[in-house]
Amino acid sequence: MKRALIGVLLGGVIGCGGASGDGNTGGTSGTEPTTHLLDQQSLTIPAGQADAVGPYSVPGGATITYQITDTPTGIGSDTMTVGIATEATAQASNPTLFAAQSNVSSVTGTTPALSAGAYDLYVACRNLVDNCIFDETVTGFY
Repeated sequence: MKRALIGVLLGGVIGCGGASGDGNTGGTSGTEPTTHLLDQQSLTIPAGQADAVGPYSVPGGATITYQITDTPTGIGSDTMTVGIATEATAQASNPTLFAAQSNVSSVTGTTPALSAGAYDLYVACRNLVDNCIFDETVTGFY
């Protein structure tokens, strides 16, 4: 009799799931997406050249936002083409860009939801003489 009672009590304790009444049965609960700082620095790109900064690895469904703050020297504002490139094409002559913007100086852009993978900030300096000098901040939302 005692063995049966102990077995019932143990079975009740061991067999209990972690249901919380809200449909969550335990385990890891999904967290709300948050903003993650991926990169922040001052950069100089030589006139007429392009460069890619990264890579930044993000999960599927993430968005990437970049902010470029032009800090020109010389005459007028810098002129750049910026966007988020796939890591596989970042160094190509015609990279695959998301949130691309052309002929800009200070600018902010956000990609659509991306596939999981590695991405770079791509900046092409369209100045004829002066280098493009700017501060950049890149964040991911996932």
